[in-house]
Amino acid sequence: MDLPLVSIYITTHNRSSLLFRAVTSVLNQDYDNIEIIIADDGSIDDTETIVRYFMSKDSRVIYVRHEIPLGANSARNLAIDTASGVFITGLDDDDEFKSNRISTFIKNWNSDYSFLCGNFDNIYDDKVITEYNTRHNKVIKLKDLLFYNFASNQIFTLLSRLKEVRFSENVKKSQDWDCWIRMVYTHGPGFRLKSTTYKMFHDGYNRVSMSQEYKLSYYQLVERNELIYKMVLGDDFVNKYMLNYGNKNVLDIFHINSYFQLKFFIKSFLY
Repeated sequence: MDLPLVSIYITTHNRSSLLFRAVTSVLNQDYDNIEIIIADDGSIDDTETIVRYFMSKDSRVIYVRHEIPLGANSARNLAIDTASGVFITGLDDDDEFKSNRISTFIKNWNSDYSFLCGNFDNIYDDKVITEYNTRHNKVIKLKDLLFYNFASNQIFTLLSRLKEVRFSENVKKSQDWDCWIRMVYTHGPGFRLKSTTYKMFHDGYNRVSMSQEYKLSYYQLVERNELIYKMVLGDDFVNKYMLNYGNKNVLDIFHINSYFQLKFFIKSFLY
């Protein structure tokens, strides 16, 4: 029986030393039928040299490039347009796959769900914290996803589905979350596996956190997807949030977002 081809995209910009680690982790997968598409968003360091090295060693590595930086989502879409797999997933250039990540997704694929995702290890200088460290799988419904990004930064799905939804190239914050909302809206609930197959490194790179910046990005997320939010939550609820954004005396969706996150982790602990 032929195994389906899986496309794995890695977008990068001037981080060749980190890229080496990421690509190596994909080449070390225990699932062989893959292609690795490295989408270079206008790097001016030695990224191309590093990628050419990998290409000389393994024919599964593919290099595409923007001559000038156009943004992460534009690079993601470039990789999506280049991909030829049945399935597709992504990896940030400063993170790693565990060796069984792709095989785990293939084994558990169910087309009733729009995508699969999994737990991940947060790697800090002095500790490792597993995110979504649950003992059970979770169906990710649209209403849940509107409040909190239960899918995190990467999903595994059919290439045809991601080509249909695509990443919005004018989005600067919550880029992945924006795409996952539209994916679930278009193709149905996602599914989080209890397996931990991804390593997310926190070694100097500033990821979005629960801060005023995060609150602004969430407001913009609601604004971009206002029709979906209104369809699920109702016009009055969303209009009140949009009108009172920034007013600390009004219970807004950001606070509800924090509540849903806390509730999820309490339930996970109890399980």
